[in-house]
Amino acid sequence: MSDTTIETTNVQLRDDALDQKLANWIGLLLRVCVVISGALVIFGIILWAAGQDGPKSVNEAFGKTGTLPKVTPSSIVNGLKDFTASAYIQLGLLVLILTPTLRVIVTAGVFVIQRAWLLVACSAVVLTILILGLLGIAGG
Repeated sequence: MSDTTIETTNVQLRDDALDQKLANWIGLLLRVCVVISGALVIFGIILWAAGQDGPKSVNEAFGKTGTLPKVTPSSIVNGLKDFTASAYIQLGLLVLILTPTLRVIVTAGVFVIQRAWLLVACSAVVLTILILGLLGIAGG
C-alpha cells in the first residue's frame, strides 16, 4: 500500500459575514424609506387637518366626486414649494412605492460586485418590470 495524500483546498464561494452585512444594510435602507414615507404622509395629514389645502370632504379625499387631480413629479415639487398637504401625502406614497425598486437596484449592484451575472440579469428583468409598471406601460 502506498501512502498517497490528497490535498483539499477550501474554496469559499460566499462570504457569509459580508452577506449578513449586506442583508442588514438593505433591511436598514428599507426601514428608513418606510419611516420617511410614513412621516411625509402623516405630515401631509396634519397639514390637511389644520386646514391647509387638501380635500374639503372625505368623499373628495377618496376621489368620489368624479374628478381626480393629475399627479406628476412637477405637480408634487410645486406643491412642496407651496407647502400643500396633498403634495406631502403624494410624495410619501411615491417614496413608499419606490422602496422595493430601490431594493432591487441595490441588490443588482451587489450582484455586479460579486460578479454573479445570472443574478444581475434576473435583477435587471425584475427592475424593468417594476419600472414599466410604475410608468403604467405594463401590469394593467
